[in-house]
Amino acid sequence: MESSTPNIGDNRHWFEGNFDGAGYIISSVSINDKSKDQFGYSAAFQRGGVFNFVGGNAIIKNVNINGCFIYSDNTAGGIVGNTFKRGDSLEVTIENCKVKSGVDVYAYNESGGILGYAKDTTANIRGCECAADVSGSGETDVGGILGYSTGSANISDCYFTGSIYLNGFRGGALIGASYGNLSVSNCYYNSAFKGNVINR
Repeated sequence: MESSTPNIGDNRHWFEGNFDGAGYIISSVSINDKSKDQFGYSAAFQRGGVFNFVGGNAIIKNVNINGCFIYSDNTAGGIVGNTFKRGDSLEVTIENCKVKSGVDVYAYNESGGILGYAKDTTANIRGCECAADVSGSGETDVGGILGYSTGSANISDCYFTGSIYLNGFRGGALIGASYGNLSVSNCYYNSAFKGNVINR
């Protein structure tokens, strides 16, 4: 799938507002992030997701995707690729979002069904569900809800019923890896692991 639907936000223009998808479904699109910097290098700037780079106390809710392909050479998430600290703004909320079956989320690095990488932020993921195939290769952390976190992650009322495909690093049905404060409540999974899973 070489053609790609543009996603929201980039490394210079982060999404920092409130977005309510009102339950509408984004379907049958390819988000294949191959953006490059001014020197022609790509990996540092690639994040795959409906929302690419997110910060600034953003709130994203009621976004549904179905039958989509989301790919990145760096980090990918079904809804959000990457959250970042932006000045004194530390909190991003993803709420009531659904990544349905027939969605493929792939990244060379961090990959998550809802959020790929929460970097130095508080990521609140509430009332979300994912039935996607979530995969990664290389030094990858793969999670059905959240791929990787170096900040704080609060995950509640979420579930994952898709599949994890992993070759080489860490994977979890809900979370790939977390190196910050982590809270998980009222979540469940019914998923399959495939590939070389080192830690789950």
